[in-house]
Amino acid sequence: MKILHINTNDFGGAYNAAYRLYSSQREFGLNTNFLCLRNHFNRENINYFNSKIDYPLYRKLLWKLGFPYTMEHKQIKINKSFGKLVEKYSILETDYKIEESELFKQADIIHFHWINGFIDLTNFNSFKKKHIWTFHDMNPVLGGAHYENDQKLIENQNVTNELLIKEKKKDFFKRNKPVVVTPSFWLKEKILSSGIIDESYQVNVIPYGINLNKYNVHSEDHSLRHKLKLSNSKKIILIIAESIQNQRKGYHFIKEIIKQFSEQVHFLIVGANTLEISNDLNLGYIEDEEKLIDLYNLADLVLLPSLEDNLPNVMVESLSCGTPVLSFSNGGMKDHLKNGNGILVDEINYKSLAESLERFICGYYEFRKNDIRAYAQRTFNKRLQLNSYLDLYNEGTLSE
Repeated sequence: MKILHINTNDFGGAYNAAYRLYSSQREFGLNTNFLCLRNHFNRENINYFNSKIDYPLYRKLLWKLGFPYTMEHKQIKINKSFGKLVEKYSILETDYKIEESELFKQADIIHFHWINGFIDLTNFNSFKKKHIWTFHDMNPVLGGAHYENDQKLIENQNVTNELLIKEKKKDFFKRNKPVVVTPSFWLKEKILSSGIIDESYQVNVIPYGINLNKYNVHSEDHSLRHKLKLSNSKKIILIIAESIQNQRKGYHFIKEIIKQFSEQVHFLIVGANTLEISNDLNLGYIEDEEKLIDLYNLADLVLLPSLEDNLPNVMVESLSCGTPVLSFSNGGMKDHLKNGNGILVDEINYKSLAESLERFICGYYEFRKNDIRAYAQRTFNKRLQLNSYLDLYNEGTLSE
């Protein structure tokens, strides 16, 4: 059984989750490969698709004049037109033919992850191979957007085009019949109510797995607190996002929260792009997992005010380190922040978020690191995830 994982980028939340599954499969001796389109980090154990296309000179001149000559250029132009209003817009067509990849030809099982800009859904054919698709956001069942709030904005501008994209996606699912996996029950509900796939379609919920030996509770160590010049008398609130200025991750709430509570607590901020307010504890983007684990253990609380989210790796990592999470009651957070491992805010507004944080600072909530850790061990165990996927891989002919 030869497995091929496919993901567009070699970074980001979907990549991290997919790579962890792939690593678990390798660790347990499965014949598995990982194929990415874009090579940003030249990572070990990753295969990169040969994306070089030799276009004629006249098409390159057209791009210089502002006319896209590839599907990728078209997508870049569309995203620029939306500016910061929309986080990400993805068209269906791409410039690449995945079936030309030797890894694709040799694979028995094709496992899609975040494949926008890589896999052309209008022409893809699974060639009777077993075909799994793990959804890491809502894009597979929306138009060009990746979450609902953006989709509503886009449809206000061009509803006809978005309906056409949805019809093409319906056709893809009818032709290829991939087995669909989602990491959260929230996303499963969204999928089945989308109208893109039939309500009778089997959607499997398999939470992300994580290396619990690495992401663990550490004994208390004051050296990092001292190094960062943090007072022993103040609680530490950790905020992590790939991009701190991402509106969907609650950027506008984060700014106001820091302004209101910066005298009461320490805020540690990890992620690309800086905040527009003065804060000495912007730590920037951190790739090193060991450093992140130290920060999770140092923090008293992780603040994750996402407006929409699937199953954030930040939440999984934080709970695995025994640190509670404060979030709005939506997405995969709603599935897991219960039973004394976090705080769910029912109403998505600043007042409710600030009140919950105030109660935490004042000691209203009690959390036990070992109990939080125990929940993560029961829920995000990589062996459980591995076995769940093996059941799907071995389940008859998945693409008929």
